[in-house]
Amino acid sequence: MKIAGGLYRFALVGTVGFIVDASVLQMLVSWFGVGLLTGRIFGYLAAATITWFCTVSIRSATSSWQISTLRHRGHWLISGFALLSPTVSAPPSITVSTPF
Repeated sequence: MKIAGGLYRFALVGTVGFIVDASVLQMLVSWFGVGLLTGRIFGYLAAATITWFCTVSIRSATSSWQISTLRHRGHWLISGFALLSPTVSAPPSITVSTPF
């Protein structure tokens, strides 16, 4: 039962983070005309902040918030580089044009 509760909280926090990420990205690109990479960076930072807040709120009764904050920020760096590196290092797309 303990695993199911933890899995439920993990899924809930992850869903909230995804919704925040997608919403911030869509808002920045649609309303403010920001580029996709810039919008993605700000969306990721907003989602990471919200998931951190949710995680600290859930775990505050069981562990020190300083330890969970350091652990979560370490995950930010690792996952942020993993998510953004394919975007930054992707080669430009090849376009094919017709001769006429």
